[in-house]
Amino acid sequence: MAKKSEPTGWRYVGNGTYIPGVPARDLTPVEMQEYTEVISVQSSLLGVALYEATYVEQPEAPVVAREQR
Repeated sequence: MAKKSEPTGWRYVGNGTYIPGVPARDLTPVEMQEYTEVISVQSSLLGVALYEATYVEQPEAPVVAREQR
C-alpha cells in the first residue's frame, strides 16, 4: 500500500467562487506557499473549500523475507 507524502499542489474546487488576487485554478507548490494564509482565512470566512490538497503517492519499500537458517 502506498503512503501519502506532503501535498504537492492544490486543486481548485471552488466552482467559480474565487478570492480576489488568488488564481482560481490548480496551484503549484510555489503558489501554495505564497497564498496559504489568504486562502485559509478567506475559505474560513466563506465557509467553502476552494482548494483541496493533491498528493503524489509514494510507494513503500518492498518487504524482503529473510531466509531462516
